[in-house]
Amino acid sequence: MHQSPPSELNDIDVIYYDLDDTRVEREQYLEGLLQKTMPEITWQVRNQARMHEKHQDPAYASTLDAMRFWPEKETAIAVRLDMNQRCEIIAAFGVQSLLELKLSHNPARPWAVFQQRIDDKQWLTHWPKLTVTTQCSVAANPIDVE
Repeated sequence: MHQSPPSELNDIDVIYYDLDDTRVEREQYLEGLLQKTMPEITWQVRNQARMHEKHQDPAYASTLDAMRFWPEKETAIAVRLDMNQRCEIIAAFGVQSLLELKLSHNPARPWAVFQQRIDDKQWLTHWPKLTVTTQCSVAANPIDVE
């Protein structure tokens, strides 16, 4: 959609949800296994059953639920294997805005976090066709103007 070659991956994020083992050491062990399998890639593994603590959110109910708290809506998308070993896309906010080349702030996170990620990752430099959007909020009790 950007008519440019794919960018190099900084890392691959692997997320999962396991309430029975929320130890950081488990994540590090899994990262190590992945690193041995594909050493040319930087892996980051995170159990979403514990990430609510880091972000001071209510406990997440699932991986998809955790993705509802990510700073930008378009990154809240993942691919997983279903029970038949077929790829399945899960997206907390759908994929329409991603296909429209939008980058949308998720109000579940501060605007400053969203903006910092745009700057740090240089998304607008790498993909100049992206449009940054925000979702306007509507007052709970709008005032009628006559």
